[in-house]
Amino acid sequence: MMQAALPIKCLEATILAIFLTQGQKYFKRFTISFVSEFNGNIFRHVVLGIYSSSSGLFGALGLSRRENLMYKPLKFPVIKIVYKLSVLQNSCI
Repeated sequence: MMQAALPIKCLEATILAIFLTQGQKYFKRFTISFVSEFNGNIFRHVVLGIYSSSSGLFGALGLSRRENLMYKPLKFPVIKIVYKLSVLQNSCI
């Protein structure tokens, strides 16, 4: 029985993304984890990186407190762009 409706966390979202993409034969999946600091607090993040072998493009699935640290559409030609858009822009450690 559910006692409280708490928000889903990034790890739970990543596991859900793994489950939902498991039957997709053209997707290569990998985790992307990183650490950020905000107001002296350390936060750990994880998202599911996706590579489509049919289109040759990268993206990411996941959730975060910050909107720009989670979902990235499947439109990037190299994973480095996804990394720069998320991790480097947010002063992640």
